[in-house]
Amino acid sequence: MEKEQIKIRDLRIKEKYFIDDAYLNGYAKLCGVYATAIYNSLSRHSNFQTQECFPSIDSMAKQHSMDKKTAIKAIKTLEKWHIVFVLKRKNKKTKRQLPNTYILLDKSEWIPKPQSRVEEEDSDIESRVDIVPDPSGFQGKSRVDDVHCKDDIVLRITNSNAMDEPEVRSNSQELLNLFYKEINPNIKFNNKTTRADAEWLMDKYGIEKLESMVLYIKQHQGEQYFPSISTPTQLRDKMAQLINYLNKNKGENNNKDNMPKGIRL
Repeated sequence: MEKEQIKIRDLRIKEKYFIDDAYLNGYAKLCGVYATAIYNSLSRHSNFQTQECFPSIDSMAKQHSMDKKTAIKAIKTLEKWHIVFVLKRKNKKTKRQLPNTYILLDKSEWIPKPQSRVEEEDSDIESRVDIVPDPSGFQGKSRVDDVHCKDDIVLRITNSNAMDEPEVRSNSQELLNLFYKEINPNIKFNNKTTRADAEWLMDKYGIEKLESMVLYIKQHQGEQYFPSISTPTQLRDKMAQLINYLNKNKGENNNKDNMPKGIRL
């Protein structure tokens, strides 16, 4: 077949998806074939603007003929290198786990990969793949059905500081999700201090009491003399101010059901 007769793929077509060239230049080898397969699935399902998606683990596993445990391990590997952020939520009424939301992070957020001597010598050499701008400037929705992606949340987490360590503690995740949903959609999930303070609060109070506190903060935020609290660090630092506010206003707030369980007087 002559070259002129070959039809190359058109990236403007909705059915195509993108994967970072930087991932294939080192991270694919570090993460392994299963994590790379899952990353391809997440890239395919992700919303163009928010880079969010929520395909089920079962469906991703079936796409690549792997078992569910292998798929879960692959996702954890991508989390470890901070290539993908997993947002976990629970149904408030049933307390059952809702489907995970996966967020594909910018390569500036990834944990730096260890370099070999050869890589250091070749560090000035650009990718072997040509960098081609999007020919259409396409800003549409996901390349797959809308059922796999969300459009109602815009996350701003790409400017946060990269973590020093690849491992993150999951105990803080639920509290961070709670702050994100109820108080602060701009919270920096991978800030080391924020995660450490969230971990401390979880160990001391537990998620049920903390949920009550966060909802109380949401209800009273902005009132006169009410402490400004939008992160776990501020909650830990201003706990005494929060208690003091409750003491001063318990005449007006004498309904115990309206008071946070974690610091009930």
